[in-house]
Amino acid sequence: MPPDAPFKTLAELIHAANATPDALSYSSAGVGSSTGIAAELFKQLTGSKMVLVPHRGLPESQISIMRGDTNLAFTFFNVGGDLIQSGKLRALAVTGNARLPQLPDVPTFAEAGLPSFVYDSWFGMLAAAATPKPIVSQIARDLAEVMADPAIGNQYAAQGVRLTTSTPEAFEAELRSDAERYGKLIVAAESMPR
Repeated sequence: MPPDAPFKTLAELIHAANATPDALSYSSAGVGSSTGIAAELFKQLTGSKMVLVPHRGLPESQISIMRGDTNLAFTFFNVGGDLIQSGKLRALAVTGNARLPQLPDVPTFAEAGLPSFVYDSWFGMLAAAATPKPIVSQIARDLAEVMADPAIGNQYAAQGVRLTTSTPEAFEAELRSDAERYGKLIVAAESMPR
């Protein structure tokens, strides 16, 4: 949010959003984007009503906030961290389960009073469904080996990204779980009056 926003904490933002429905607007990188999904989850968990202003990407979304066109947004540290650190944007909370070393004074959502908000955006590698299992397993082992390299980990950590690996089976289970969880979220959002 803008550094001069009247709310300084997540609790103040939630109070303002609930006290004046549809008075606050939020920008996202577009409908269905991970930042839009995070905002929708936030709205549903807090019962707040805010106006979505979709943009064509995170840079437009962040410019919208800095210009004062919108009040808040979700972003990734590797896209908006420099704006937060330079004071052009104010961060109220981070979505992960731990604070970012680059933003040590910014609490997690749980620390800021909203422990039910759990949202991590992630990237994974997929293969065609017909790919033989031994090849999928070998790719998973090769990726785990590359990601275990401290130099690679340090490059990603500097961008606020935590590298993790799993088995193909665990990743498939996570895909299914997220599809079910966010599918329900999107269906609920679509059924809400506009």
